[in-house]
Amino acid sequence: MSWRFILTRNRWQKALSIFLATMIWLTVRSGSMEGVGEGIDDELEIRAPVAVLASASDTGVYQLSPSMVTVTLQWGVKSTEHRPPDDLEVFVNVVGEDAVDSDYSLHVHAPEGVRIRKVVPKQVHVKRLSTSERPR
Repeated sequence: MSWRFILTRNRWQKALSIFLATMIWLTVRSGSMEGVGEGIDDELEIRAPVAVLASASDTGVYQLSPSMVTVTLQWGVKSTEHRPPDDLEVFVNVVGEDAVDSDYSLHVHAPEGVRIRKVVPKQVHVKRLSTSERPR
């Protein structure tokens, strides 16, 4: 069988197959790019205070630098009204750490349906204050 015979036989079926394959490919590709190109309407940038997570027996006082961070949130569903969630948590975990003066990574927890897009800065400097340095 020659290549010419293979390529010219059933042209309309081959053309339909190429068309359908292209449409399926475009559909799958558009689904994998979900969220790309969504406007700023779905994002909200807020300033949030940083908390310190320490063990219950730790009665130390900590100084954070910076004490506020900028968190950019994105909603999974487009909505006309986005307000800062009440249960957004930003904290550093010092449980079991002996460091007095060190940098710690931030942990951010957002409610369901809200994605954390960006946190600036990603680390904060934590200093444990001695009894003479404690604020009154």
